[in-house]
Amino acid sequence: MPNDRTVLDILAKTVGPAPWYWETFPPLERYGQRLEWRRNETSPGGQSSVLLHPEGDENHIVLSLSTYTRVFPLSPSLLGLWFEDGRCIRVFALDPETLTDYSLDSEPESIKDYGGFRSGAEILGEFYFSLDLEAGEHRIDLPVAFSGLDRLLMVGSYAMIQEGACAAAFEIRPGTAPGSRRIAVYPQKWFTRDKIDLGYQWITRMAREPDSGRLVGDGIRLPRAFVMEKDGCHVERWIGPEQ
Repeated sequence: MPNDRTVLDILAKTVGPAPWYWETFPPLERYGQRLEWRRNETSPGGQSSVLLHPEGDENHIVLSLSTYTRVFPLSPSLLGLWFEDGRCIRVFALDPETLTDYSLDSEPESIKDYGGFRSGAEILGEFYFSLDLEAGEHRIDLPVAFSGLDRLLMVGSYAMIQEGACAAAFEIRPGTAPGSRRIAVYPQKWFTRDKIDLGYQWITRMAREPDSGRLVGDGIRLPRAFVMEKDGCHVERWIGPEQ
C-alpha cells in the first residue's frame, strides 16, 4: 500500500492542465538558451493561457498553450503536448530547437494553431485516440517520434453509458516489439453524475505510484487526493488535506 506522503510528493510533481498547473511543466532549452513558462495574466483561461518565452524576455513568445493543455518531456530531447479535442485526445511531439520567436500582438504566418497550442516549431509526430474506448486494453500504433515514450497517463471525459462513469484514465504502456504498444482504459466509476458536480468538480491529473503500482490522483474541488483500488476504477481511500 503506498505511503500517503509518497503519493502527495508524486502528485506535486505530476503535470496538470494549463493554466492551473503550469509550474509543473518541464524545463526547456533552445540551442543552449533557457526558456521560461509563465501564466498569461491577460488571458488566464483562454487560448494563450500559458506562454513559453526566452529567459528574461517576455516580449517574445515561442509557444502558447490553451486552457487544459498538458505538456510532458519526451525522450530524448523532445516536447510532448496533449489535450482533448471533441471526443478524442490528441498528442503531439515537437522539437524545441525549432521553436521560433513571435509576438502575441503580431503573429507571423509561420505560427500555426493546433487547437491546444500555437507554435511555429516543427511537428515531428501526432496521434489521437477516442475518449469512448471500451474499458480494458487496446493496441495502439505510435509515430516514430514517440519511440522514446515510456509511459503516458492521461485523464479525460468519458461517455460510455454501460460503464456509468463520466471520466476515465488512459494509459499508454511501453512495448518492446513492433505492434506491442497498448493503451489501457480505466473508467472512473466513482466519478458519476449522481456523485459529482460535473463541470465544477473534475480530475486534473493522475499518476502511477511505482512501488505499489496503484493509480493515484487529485483534482479541482474534489475532497482530497486519492489512491485507487487495484482495478484502477474505484477510489480506495482519500488522503492529504481537504482541497
